[in-house]
Amino acid sequence: MLRQYGQEYHAGQANTVIMDVDGAVRAMVGGRDYGASQFNRATDAMRQPGS
Repeated sequence: MLRQYGQEYHAGQANTVIMDVDGAVRAMVGGRDYGASQFNRATDAMRQPGS
């Protein structure tokens, strides 16, 4: 979605969190292009959740 619509909305990043019924995180996605920047915004950004 970000690749398809990101420029239209001037979006620099997006994320998705998928949790199982037991509370385990199954997937995290952040940023536009992991090849260009390997910074993991989901785990390394010094921001509160939801900011």
